[in-house]
Amino acid sequence: VFYFSARPHRRCEVAISGGRRQCSAMTTVANCLSVEEALLKKSVLAGSGIAAFVPDELNAQTQPYVFTGATPIRVQVEDEDAVEARRVLAPPAAS
Repeated sequence: VFYFSARPHRRCEVAISGGRRQCSAMTTVANCLSVEEALLKKSVLAGSGIAAFVPDELNAQTQPYVFTGATPIRVQVEDEDAVEARRVLAPPAAS
């Protein structure tokens, strides 16, 4: 299985054995200032059963001078998981 992104908001999965292409729309649920923060949020979502994707991960690791705070590192989930993902990532309410 190969993953590629034709557009920043879509993730496509190509199954080599079946030769079929499936695309699902992606929604950005967090913009992070570092790769570590993005991967931490991805792990939190995974722990909640939500598959997340960091499309800027490789670029931010190999070209850190491009991602200096002005360019956020995105954490994305499939559209149907966006509301739940935002709820999981929301800071706890003050008591």
